Amino acid sequence: MKRLLLTLCVAMALPAMAQSQPAKPASSKKTTAKPKIAIMTRDELRACFKQQASNSDENATINREKDAFQQERNVIVADKDGLLKRSIALGDMAKDIQTEGAKLLEAQKEFEQPVPKSEIKAAEARRIEFNDRVAAHQRKVDAYNTDKKPFNEAKDALDARIEANNARGKVLLERSEKYNDAVDEWKASCSNKPYDVADEAAVKKELKAASQ
Repeated sequence: MKRLLLTLCVAMALPAMAQSQPAKPASSKKTTAKPKIAIMTRDELRACFKQQASNSDENATINREKDAFQQERNVIVADKDGLLKRSIALGDMAKDIQTEGAKLLEAQKEFEQPVPKSEIKAAEARRIEFNDRVAAHQRKVDAYNTDKKPFNEAKDALDARIEANNARGKVLLERSEKYNDAVDEWKASCSNKPYDVADEAAVKKELKAASQ
């Protein structure tokens, strides 16, 4: 049976965007002009906040799905262990049946030979005992076949669950990788870039109103 090992890398934190510093009073001393730092436009800031919120929601969804996936996998592993024990028990039963069957075939040879009249009564007693052993052996065979059918059905069902769990894990891993790409994209576009605090307040107010 397949065993599934899955490692998911999910970014858990998003870096903060940098606020622009308040303007300082002009100095009376002559200073060397410094390059003007471009701050984010309100549209850019809005896009960054929206992407940050979207990434946060996706992160939470992925973690919930990861927990559900792991819980499902834990149940599968437990069921697999139980099925393995049943498989071992059936294997032991099959070995006992084969051993006893070989002994019965050997014992049967006695009754294929002519029996002297003086030993007919004793031979008949041995035949009755032999037939009892054959009947007991057949009961074991019937019990084995009865147990084997539901075992095979359970094994097939478990194999299907393992396959579905593997597929679920693959989708989850691909989704996690896509999420990490989105976080990297957000970092490149938004992380540590200055913006106006007034724009921040306006955008947050706007987004809050839109969500209500």
